[in-house]
Amino acid sequence: RKKFYLAKYDLDLNQIWYREFGGDRAYILNGLKLLENGAAFAYGFITDSTTDFRYAYIMYVNENGDIVSSKDIPLSPDPPLSVVNPGSDHFTILNPENLTARVILSTMDGKIVLDDKLTSPFITYDLSHWPAGVYPYVFYIEDKPVKSGKWVKRD
Repeated sequence: RKKFYLAKYDLDLNQIWYREFGGDRAYILNGLKLLENGAAFAYGFITDSTTDFRYAYIMYVNENGDIVSSKDIPLSPDPPLSVVNPGSDHFTILNPENLTARVILSTMDGKIVLDDKLTSPFITYDLSHWPAGVYPYVFYIEDKPVKSGKWVKRD
């Protein structure tokens, strides 16, 4: 499915106009808002068939179905930061692109266990002194949270 269609009808169900949109990429229409002036606002996702990466789009058409504005909004891919969780006493982070990032690991009640700047492609923290449990973590790049998850420590 690479196209979607919009049509406008009068109250007697006579078609006023019909338009076809898309064609170059796989479009998914998620929503449509009809405006009082007869225009419409549509939004959804575009899937890049080579990478399977999805982009959001918004489109505004006038009362005749002509595109007034359309914008693709690329979603930021997850940064290549990951936690290796063998369930041991060690909290290990893989940072293959050696990104400048920060990690905060805390207890479920919000007490910070670890707050550190990542400075290498691979780093391990010994957390044997902490009890078994679930510990949420958040990665930050330029003080913005970019990825989160939970690390599980077993006895």
